[in-house]
Amino acid sequence: MYCRHCGKELGDWAMVCGACGCRVGNGLRYCDTCGAQVTGVDKTCASCGASLEKLSMRAKSVGSRNRVTAGLLALFLGGFGAHSFYLGYKKKAITQIIVTVCTLGLGGIWGFVEGILLFCNAEEKDVEEKNLQD
Repeated sequence: MYCRHCGKELGDWAMVCGACGCRVGNGLRYCDTCGAQVTGVDKTCASCGASLEKLSMRAKSVGSRNRVTAGLLALFLGGFGAHSFYLGYKKKAITQIIVTVCTLGLGGIWGFVEGILLFCNAEEKDVEEKNLQD
């Protein structure tokens, strides 16, 4: 996988490019095979001929985060934003902690409701826009 901003090769689990600091998925589009810059309408890479269809499929692929784990964290530790941290939503998690502290614990309802939504399949994606495992 290559950074869409600078074209440097990334690890499989990288969320941020180590070279330019760009979040994975932001910026220009690069071929996964050779790293050449491609346009959004290209079906194949002009440099190496590799199919670019897998790039669009990757965004829809199932991530490594589990729905049941996130749901249980939300039900039992939702007021502390544990499920949001697990799914990668750090700002949201910090907000949940602040709301819970400021409301003397009543903000925990927010996490409990999100836990129910996770078990009902209403929330399906993590911060990387990947579907949760069932």
